Amino acid sequence: FTDTRFFSTKTGGPVRDYGIVIAIDTSLSMRGLAFANAMTCAYALLGALRATIEHVAVLMYGRTVRIVKPMDAPWTPECEARMLTATCDDHGTHDVEAIRIATAMCTEGREKHVFMFTDGHTTDPPAAIAAAVDAAGNDGVEVTAIGCGTMQLGLERSYPRY
Repeated sequence: FTDTRFFSTKTGGPVRDYGIVIAIDTSLSMRGLAFANAMTCAYALLGALRATIEHVAVLMYGRTVRIVKPMDAPWTPECEARMLTATCDDHGTHDVEAIRIATAMCTEGREKHVFMFTDGHTTDPPAAIAAAVDAAGNDGVEVTAIGCGTMQLGLERSYPRY
């Protein structure tokens, strides 16, 4: 029997052509449950994405932006350690800078998306964040905010997609 429908070599599904950046807020306001929620959600999203998407980057932001995993680098134990040892001790949350850096990192893939895990407390004015999201959209990058805090803090004022 040589029917190829039944006896062909099975391969994995196609690798999707996406460029994804996961950005996690590490400001003081994220301490406790909000940060635990953000990390749980980020790990769940990473687990799902790593199975079918090659270009995934991770950054953490507060007063400054720190790249945990670049877009073209493989997932390594060092990346894992940087994520697991992150602390929420930054004074200030600069969403605009994080959006700009994440947009610049989205050079790979046809579809580009940035997921911002945040509690909504920010140092930047909502209009500046909305302008950064709009600029990212002009570059072909969609930005989605995912609220991880325990309160509704007005993500809708800054992020069209939340």
